[in-house]
Amino acid sequence: AYATYLDQMDTIEAMLKHVDGAVRERFPNLIGERKFDLDTAWARIPMRDALAAGAQKAGHDLSRAAVDDPAKLEAFATGLTRLEKAERKQLDACSSHGERIFALFEILAEVRLEELYRTDEGSKSIPVFITDYPFEVSPLSRKNDDDPAFVDRFELFVEGREIANAFSELNDPDDQAERFHAQLARGEKGDEEAMEFDADYIRALSHGMPPAAGLGLGVDRLVMLLCNQSSIRDVLLFPLLRPER
Repeated sequence: AYATYLDQMDTIEAMLKHVDGAVRERFPNLIGERKFDLDTAWARIPMRDALAAGAQKAGHDLSRAAVDDPAKLEAFATGLTRLEKAERKQLDACSSHGERIFALFEILAEVRLEELYRTDEGSKSIPVFITDYPFEVSPLSRKNDDDPAFVDRFELFVEGREIANAFSELNDPDDQAERFHAQLARGEKGDEEAMEFDADYIRALSHGMPPAAGLGLGVDRLVMLLCNQSSIRDVLLFPLLRPER
């Protein structure tokens, strides 16, 4: 309560560095040679900047100014070639500028975060917070005060893998109800990840909720990362399909 997504960035960075120090001290044989550096300053990059950088890394001429221009970005997305069938379907399904930014980020930038953000000498990748998500793809996040087309949200990526998702919580019941209705419309158009309308949640918000921020951490992915394990099956506490032998 009374925290923001910025507080959550500070918290998760301090926590992961602390936990990593404890793991390295107690289980040095698990660490191995790492391709990432947790000790250096972590990058904090707005999604639109990451998209422009990722597109340029992929050989496309896409500036940050073009990312901010709905007509130019739609023309860029339409003209993209050599896409996987699922990627083209994802882009064609976009009906707003925000959805297009998010889809292009996933296609062009997310897969290149490890290459884009590195230590000063370039030998290792660094953790990166991707911030300023479009509100269309963040139905539970508080809109940014300076630009309501985006929300106060981040995802943390380490070595190209998403580790955490966090945001300042939306606590306005009327705004939240509108977002749920928009999600229903997306679901009717075939979006399998669209949310249902949660009337109980709207009623609870109507009684009052303080400003707050929440964070979800992928613990299994974190263990993989810190203990140098390549398979998530090797870090699950209760594996379902492992033979008894």
